[in-house]
Amino acid sequence: MYKTLALYLPPEDPEAFREHYETTHVPLVSRVPGLRAFRYSLDVSAPEGESPYFGVSEAEWDSPEALRESLRTPEGQAATADMQSGATGGFVLVVNGSRKLTCCRQTKIDQLGVHSVSVGSVGTRPRSRFRSR
Repeated sequence: MYKTLALYLPPEDPEAFREHYETTHVPLVSRVPGLRAFRYSLDVSAPEGESPYFGVSEAEWDSPEALRESLRTPEGQAATADMQSGATGGFVLVVNGSRKLTCCRQTKIDQLGVHSVSVGSVGTRPRSRFRSR
């Protein structure tokens, strides 16, 4: 299993982001071939203080190759373009393969500057959508 985790920084207009994400981005992602599961939450909290993130999403793929193939499709390109343009506050993309966790803080998925990170748990009020094929 290969996972991608997007941590969305606070957008310029939170309500507009939420509306766009749920009515446009989630339907685009749901059409990406090869995607095994997708979950998201736009109600992210921190154990103490304010969370640096507005939202989080997790997508599951069979392998890194399956992810790359999926992102080359018209559906994958549409979802990627929407993510890049819609995340007005930016985002952090974390990729988890077998034992390696890599992360980049980018607004362009195709320019991944990779370095190791450790990720702690983040409290959320889940609002999930699942899809399996």
